[in-house]
Amino acid sequence: MGLRKFHMPQDIQVLIDIVPLAFQYPNNPEWSIDEAEKEDLIENFTSMQKLWWLFRVAGTIWSPLKDVLIGYVWEEDGRPVGVCNVARERASQQWIIGNVAVLPDYRRRGIARKLVQACIELVIERGAEQIVLDVVDGNVPAYELYKSLGFTHYSGDYVYEHRENTETRQLLSLPDRYAIEELQVKNWRIRYQLIKRITPDHVAEFEPVTEKKHAVPYIMRIIQPIIVRILNMHVRRIIVKDENGTVVGFASSRSRKNGKGTASLTLTVDKIHAPISQPILGQLVREIRRVNPGGTIELIMPDWQYSEHENNPALVGFQKRLTNHRMGMQIHG
Repeated sequence: MGLRKFHMPQDIQVLIDIVPLAFQYPNNPEWSIDEAEKEDLIENFTSMQKLWWLFRVAGTIWSPLKDVLIGYVWEEDGRPVGVCNVARERASQQWIIGNVAVLPDYRRRGIARKLVQACIELVIERGAEQIVLDVVDGNVPAYELYKSLGFTHYSGDYVYEHRENTETRQLLSLPDRYAIEELQVKNWRIRYQLIKRITPDHVAEFEPVTEKKHAVPYIMRIIQPIIVRILNMHVRRIIVKDENGTVVGFASSRSRKNGKGTASLTLTVDKIHAPISQPILGQLVREIRRVNPGGTIELIMPDWQYSEHENNPALVGFQKRLTNHRMGMQIHG
C-alpha cells in the first residue's frame, strides 16, 4: 500500500481505470470528461500502449523520449486508486505535471499531495528548471494544494468547443496581404521564432522559449508520420506570413479520419495581426468538419492571446467551456 513508480506500458491500464472516473465533477459538469472525450482518452492511452515499442526504440537514439510519461501510482486496498504523471518538454528542462487523478472514494486523504510532491522530487533529481501544471478555475482545493507546494499562478488559458451543427459565423476572408503556407515538421524554427517573439515576459519567466523545447530531432521526424498513420489521424500545420514575408501566425489541427473522438485546434497569432484569427479559425473548422462532421472541436487559447473583438473564438461559433489557471515553479539549484 502506498506510493510506487508509474511503469510503462503496463500502467496505461491504471490511467484508463482511474482518469475517466476521477475527472467527473457532479457539481461542475462543465469540468467533467464527457463520453466523446472519454472514448478519445481511452483510444489515445491504448494507442500509446501499442506504440510503446516505437518510443522505446527511438528513446535509445534520443533520450528525452524516455521521459514522455513517468510519475507515480498510489495503491490502497490492493489496487491503484491514484496516479500522477509528469513529462519533459522535448529536450528542455521544463516539465509538465498532468493526470493528477484520485478516485472519488479516496479523496481528502492527502493522496494527491503525496503524488504531486513525489513527481516534483523526481524531476528535480533529473535536473528540472521549471515545472508547470494547469488547474481549472474554481477548483479551489486543487489550487490551494498547488500553492502550498510552491506553485505560482502566472497565466492561464481558455478552453473552447465547437459543437456539431454549430454555425460557423462571420466567415471572413484572409486579406490579400497575407499568405498561408504549409509548415513541415523539419522547419520547426519558424514556429519557435514566432513564439519567442510574441510570448510575454511573465509567461517566459516560467516557460522559457528555448530551442531545446521546440527542436524536432531527426528521429522524431521519422516516427511522427508513422504515429499519425497508425492512429489514422488527419494533421495539418500552417503558418501565415504578411506582405513582408514575416511569420505572424501559426495554426495546427488534428482529427481522426474515422470521424470519432474530439478534434483539436491550436492558433498562435502576433496580436498586432489579431484580425487574421477569425478567417484562419473559420477555414480550419471547415476543413476539420469535412473529416469529422459530427464531433466536437476543442480549441485551447492562452489568455494573453485573447482579444474580445479581434481574437475571440466565439466570433466563429466556439463556446467557452472553462478557464484553466497555469501555475509554475522555478527550481533553483
